[in-house]
Amino acid sequence: MTARCAVRRTGAWRSPPSCSSRSQRSRPAWCSYQATRWNGAQTKQSGTTNRLRLEAGRAQGLAEAQTQVDLATFVQWVDAYALRRIELTDFYSRRFHKEFRPAFEAWLATRPLENPNAPLRPFALPQYRLAATAEAERLDAEAAASSALRDRDIQRQSNYVLGVVLFAVALFLAGVGTKLDSRGSGAGCSRAGTSCSSARSPG
Repeated sequence: MTARCAVRRTGAWRSPPSCSSRSQRSRPAWCSYQATRWNGAQTKQSGTTNRLRLEAGRAQGLAEAQTQVDLATFVQWVDAYALRRIELTDFYSRRFHKEFRPAFEAWLATRPLENPNAPLRPFALPQYRLAATAEAERLDAEAAASSALRDRDIQRQSNYVLGVVLFAVALFLAGVGTKLDSRGSGAGCSRAGTSCSSARSPG
């Protein structure tokens, strides 16, 4: 949306046409309205981003707690195995977390006591994948996307605030121009005001 004011250069200097000045007066109000809207949008988006990050932190905390339990149970199993206490190894293996068992069985299949190239521990295998870890990664990705939308909304709000300032300056200069007796000074103020108001609305 552009505003084009034609200033007569013959005879006495005259102010821009009234039809254009009415449009100029409405533009700061429109920019202020849009700035308020985008401020509300970025506030809402910030709340969404914070909620997603909080949920991601909870999921990550759950994953870390489950890993600690799996690790402690596995260490107890190793100790029992080293002591050849079969009943005790069975006791611990039955208490493995269901998401740890596939990795443990895959690790046993590599024959770690005989194969020097076997993984040192089952936690390094791709079979060890916790649902809580996947959920935390998903929420982190959503939080990042939400943060990008929030930054966009903040930028648009800033653009409209700048528009309010520019249009206010344009109206001020145009008003000053009508009060000046000097034709050159008045025309200069008008040209400056027209330059400010001719900029496209931000956003």
